[in-house]
Amino acid sequence: MVERRAFTILELTVVVALLSLLTSLAIPPILKWVKRGQVDEAKAMLNSAITDCLQEYRINPTAWQNKEPDSLNRQLPGSYQFSGEKKTCKEVAIEDKSSPKSLPDLSFNINTEGKVSKIARVYDPDYENAAKTFGPTSLSPSAIAINACLEQRSTCLQNLNAHIASGVDGLAPVRDWAGECRFPADPNASCSIPTWTYRKVKYPSQATYDKAVNDALGETCRQERQKLITAAHTGETPANVVALGCPISWWYQGADLGSKAAYDEAKCLADREAARTNNYRGKYGPIIGPGRCGEVRWMCNGAMVDTELEYKNTSCGAGPPPCVEPQKEWYCPYRPEKPECSKVCP
Repeated sequence: MVERRAFTILELTVVVALLSLLTSLAIPPILKWVKRGQVDEAKAMLNSAITDCLQEYRINPTAWQNKEPDSLNRQLPGSYQFSGEKKTCKEVAIEDKSSPKSLPDLSFNINTEGKVSKIARVYDPDYENAAKTFGPTSLSPSAIAINACLEQRSTCLQNLNAHIASGVDGLAPVRDWAGECRFPADPNASCSIPTWTYRKVKYPSQATYDKAVNDALGETCRQERQKLITAAHTGETPANVVALGCPISWWYQGADLGSKAAYDEAKCLADREAARTNNYRGKYGPIIGPGRCGEVRWMCNGAMVDTELEYKNTSCGAGPPPCVEPQKEWYCPYRPEKPECSKVCP
């Protein structure tokens, strides 16, 4: 008769432990390869979207920016989702919505000249190489420059939108964004475009702003505004003009500045310019007030410089020449009462 033996509990425990160890070693690399595949799929989708958008740019040069690429009309891979509403040809951005993030954020934008800029922001070094094959990563100088520009643009537009929402009319104390965020850097990329607002709508010029005011308030207010401009009015809109239904605003020498803050800043700058033309000497500022009122300048004989070091190189800041002890006559030790014998440096 054949004797049969079963496995002992110890043997089974050892086998299960070995299988668990092998599983723990194998699964993480497999998951990483799966995620790398998701990154590659996302890159392929965005590259196809770029092709669709460039084709649309050539076919429809006036409305291509609002086109949603056909390549993106399907489920994004893995935990990728669109970043807000950024899924038109002007800008497409997808990000990893898992927590903590591991997959790189991928985005591209196309400027009005049809130039494509691609960016990948890396969170996990394991996927850095995969991100680099798409575009400049957040670890590269080009991506750092573009990201810095995008943050500045975001701050600029947030400030402008907050001012528009406030309902203050006239020349905005903040500016609109100019140029494109790209690499090499666009020299025009800055928060520098003057903007006028009226009834929570922005206008790109004084002329368009004036037209909006005229259309809304009619001929009466237009004539009253023209009187204030001609008279170089400074201060708040007069009460008799407000009583006609015209908006309250702040003026400086006939320019409608809109807000009290803009008026105070303009007055600070005018006072500073008056000090310069009146040959003010030495440090000027800071003055309590908004915006550039807090700037410090140095003045000398009608010139103005930014730093004390520059001021010390002017005739005002250099100080008097060093004193040279006068040469005395040979008889001075014997006749000290004579005037020529008493000359000394102060």
